[in-house]
Amino acid sequence: MNMMTRFSKEAMGSPRPISENPRYREAAEKLARFQNELRALRQAIDATNATWYAKQARSADEDVIALADRMIDGQPLTADDRDTATKLRELERKTEVIRPAIARQKEAIDLIRGELSVDAGKMVQARHRKALAGIWDAARQLAAAAAAEREIRRQLLDDGYEALDAFTPAPRFGIPLAMGDENCCDTALWHYKRQLEGLGIET
Repeated sequence: MNMMTRFSKEAMGSPRPISENPRYREAAEKLARFQNELRALRQAIDATNATWYAKQARSADEDVIALADRMIDGQPLTADDRDTATKLRELERKTEVIRPAIARQKEAIDLIRGELSVDAGKMVQARHRKALAGIWDAARQLAAAAAAEREIRRQLLDDGYEALDAFTPAPRFGIPLAMGDENCCDTALWHYKRQLEGLGIET
């Protein structure tokens, strides 16, 4: 965020970005550390498995004489994977610890975000109510203008004339029709009016 945007948000009474909140930032950084650790564990598991498969491939490439010599000397015919198994068990154990920790930390972040969102919502509530009222005023003006336009063409038709597109074209703008009349039940404008009334906003 540049300085001008920052000062503008403060002047308007808008909340600062949630990432600037110390509680949220600390929780988010901890989550990032957990997620980075999980990625590292997965990479380590993949690398350990790849090493084991490479050892097995080298064992399979030995000629039968070498294999017989190893067998007589009491050595395993395939690569010893005990160290690999131990490493994998330890990595899987760490993975089992970090996964639920990530889930728990996400829950903690959601709680913090919820608390901070309440504070942020209260800060902008009055301004938002004003914006909702502005939408209502603009919508009514648009509906009135659309009704006036339709009335002109209706009068022509009622008087026996044609409403010629060359002189009185219908507007290629369907929003007023989609809004409907505020007094007609179940129109978009009617529902919006009910919403504002429910919020205690004068219509």
